[in-house]
Amino acid sequence: MSKGRHIGKNRTLHPTAEEIRMAEHRTRLAEPTERQMTTVAVARIELETDLEDRLNRVRAAYSRYLEWCYLGEAANVQSPRTAAAGVAEDLLLAPDDTAHLAARNVIQDLISPPEAETITFWGSPLGRVMAARGAYPTPVMPRDIAGVILGVTKQRVSQMVADRLLEVGAGTSGVTAASVLRLLVVAER
Repeated sequence: MSKGRHIGKNRTLHPTAEEIRMAEHRTRLAEPTERQMTTVAVARIELETDLEDRLNRVRAAYSRYLEWCYLGEAANVQSPRTAAAGVAEDLLLAPDDTAHLAARNVIQDLISPPEAETITFWGSPLGRVMAARGAYPTPVMPRDIAGVILGVTKQRVSQMVADRLLEVGAGTSGVTAASVLRLLVVAER
């Protein structure tokens, strides 16, 4: 019997060991070099300002809700500026698990679902930090959103897929949020 591909009695092709090894190699993502990583450099003041604006809107809505329910004035909680400073610090400087939790809370509490689907939000400093901290709301993101998060074109995203730096989501043309996350590093400007 010869080595390699042959047609057996049932007329099916059997892959060689080399073909199996190459198929496994193609499915693994390549390790990115330092040059291929994207640094999300953001000024703390930008994050604090954006978060404070969002917290002010939420606080106003919450106060109106309490008054509507006849519960009187809203509870005296820390100011939006103080809360925004704390959240920005967690997003920029905290250990990964704390930063991830802070980012998830911001996405859940301060970002409306329609806004979380826009290129504008994910291209903003706050959106890019949210993505770098693992808070993208779905496992797969469109390539154009991956591009603005990484700071590259949609065509470069396609090249990164071909280079096995990004993984295509199952059944979609988008890329997995996890594969984008592994290319991001957060740094304070």
